[in-house]
Parts: sequence; C-alpha cells; structure tokens
Amino acid sequence: MKTDDPRGAVVAQTRLRHVLACLSALYFDGEILASWDGDDDEGTFFWENGGGDELGIAWSPAGVVGYECLHEEKKPRHLLKDLPPELSALAKAAAELTGEPPTGAFWLAGAARSAGADATELLAHFLRPAAEALRDSWLAESSLARAHAPVAERVAQTRAVGAADAKALQVPPKDGDAPSAGRLRQVAEALAEAGIRWAVDLPKAAAKPAPPPLAAAAAAALGPQNAALFAAARQDDAAAVKTLIAGGADKNCRSVADMWPFTPAGDTPLVQAAKARAAAACLALLEAGADPGLRNAHGQAALHWAAKEGMTAVVAGLLAARADPNLADNGKYAPLHYASMNGHAAVVELLLAHKADAKAATHDGKKALDLAAGGGKGKIAALLRG
Repeated sequence: MKTDDPRGAVVAQTRLRHVLACLSALYFDGEILASWDGDDDEGTFFWENGGGDELGIAWSPAGVVGYECLHEEKKPRHLLKDLPPELSALAKAAAELTGEPPTGAFWLAGAARSAGADATELLAHFLRPAAEALRDSWLAESSLARAHAPVAERVAQTRAVGAADAKALQVPPKDGDAPSAGRLRQVAEALAEAGIRWAVDLPKAAAKPAPPPLAAAAAAALGPQNAALFAAARQDDAAAVKTLIAGGADKNCRSVADMWPFTPAGDTPLVQAAKARAAAACLALLEAGADPGLRNAHGQAALHWAAKEGMTAVVAGLLAARADPNLADNGKYAPLHYASMNGHAAVVELLLAHKADAKAATHDGKKALDLAAGGGKGKIAALLRG
C-alpha cells in the first residue's frame, strides 16, 4: 500500500471493505451490511457487522474522517479535538452515518493526521497492505473463506468481477449457501455503487412458479378476464397484463378475502404485483392507468408494499402517478415506516424527497427512525434525521 498518498490509501481500503461486505452477502441471508455513496474524490461509506459495531467514513479533496462505534465500549470517547476546521463537514457526515457517539476516530488532511494512540491504531488499519488486512481480521469478519481473499483484493483493485472471479465466487464458504441468481444481481448492484462492474453475464433468475389456482368461488366472483389479470400480475408477465387490460379486464378489480392464503379483500392487481415483487407488472399496470391509491381491507395500497420490498423503481413510478407518500394503513404505518424497518435506504430517500413525514407515528407511537433497520442507525438514520 502506497503511503505517499495516505488519503488515497484509506479510500482504496474502504473500497475493499465494501467489496468484502458485498461478497459476504452472496452466501448469507440478510441485508448487505455496507453502503458506498460517491467516488474516489468525494463520498461516504457505512459498514456494520449486525452485532452493534459500526464504521462511518467520509472523504473529499480536503481529507478524510473516520468514526468507529464498538458496542462493547461502555462510554463514548471525546475524540478529534485537534480536527482541522476544513474537515468539520466530513466529521459531521461520518458521525451521522453511524448514528451513535464514536468510540474511535481518525482524520487525514494532506500530510497532517490525527494524534493519539487510538487514532493512530485505527488509521493504521486502513494504511496497511490489503493482503495483511485480509489475513489479520477483515476476511474473518466477513465470514469468507481464505480462497476469497485474492478475489476480493483483485476486485477492489481492478474494479471489475471477471470470469475467473465469478467462477470462484460460486463456491460458498463454510456454513454459507451457494449464491442464487437474485442474490448475485443484488450484490452486483451494490458493487456498482463503488464503481465496480460485473464484467461477465449474470445468470438469469429462475422463472417464478405458477400461482396456485383460484378457489372456484373467487374465480366466479372475479370472472375469467380479471382472474387472468391477477395471475399475470403475480407472475410479473407485463405483456399479458397489457393484453388483458386491452381486452377488457378491469385494471382496478379487487380481490375477495382468502383468494390466496393470507390475502385480504380489496387487493388490486397492482397491490398483488407489489407483494410479489413483480416490478415489470407494476409498471405495466401504472402505464395502463391503474389507481395507485386503492387500498385493501388492511388499509394498504401498492406503495406500502413496494416500499416494504425495496422496489425503488416501482416506488418512483407510484409517486409519479400521485400515490400519497403519507398514506397510513390501519395500523398507522406509512410507506416510510415500511421502508425504514426493512432497511431500504434508497426508498427512504425517495419518499423523503416527496415530502414523506419522518415524524409520523404508528398506532403504538413509533416513528420511522425508531423502526429503522440496525436499531435506528446508519445511513437511513442519517436520512431521517435530515
């Protein structure tokens, strides 16, 4: 690792941390526990381990500031008393990422750097060679196998996942699962945040299984065209959705109770498509003029489910179609509550941009920040705090 550009070295190692978090998510269920926003010149990075430890780093041409929060520390430390004024904005950004008082921190500005043993030790983790960092602790912290170390290092340095890398990543570590096509695509999107492209074709997702047949009473109540429209929406068959609506199917038809297991009365094809994460069908229904404001017996509209499932493009389409970002269901949960509690930062940001109320409370008095994934910490907390 070159030390004549310590700021660049820190950013490079930060990218490696992002790569490790993404690769780990290939094999283990749950959200990707890291987010990158920006480029080499200016940006932020947030990481958590799911056990309460967090790291927030912010950088710009002026320098770099890093904050660490360790859950085992009893009391936060008073840090960065010697912080240069030109780094104050970076320090604020890094602190907001973690959402908790720091137990460790460092800064760099040109040739100057933070003093103190704790800051020096933390900074040293980001200035050591990548191979050493991987061997020491970073690989183990990511629950990856030793064979993944050269892949992670190469991906971070070349900013691409090549054919050999993609093949190596098909082999899971001990206790991990083989990566699915859907998870590969999710990780590829997260890597792209840090300017890393998946240079080989990703496998196609398996076709959605055919929906179970409707009960005779439900099929009779809907009629054949509307029943077929529900099936096409749930199957994410956008072409069939368009054909059926053009042929007379009611784009706003409503479900009957228990039409499928746990289905309330009043679901529209748009709501059912959102529940099934059928993005193409959602957008086709919106294009055909489906009403985004119609709610089921639980008070839920399509925006509630699209926000819950993290369907950013669909949320954008619903908002463009004048869906109400503050519409509350019967439990007074608005779309912002669902996006926050399920860890969908991009959806949270989009809803806030459309005047979603971060102070709105559920039936039991909880605001979106109280429900945010990770105990109200990280990037979502920073967005909600404004």
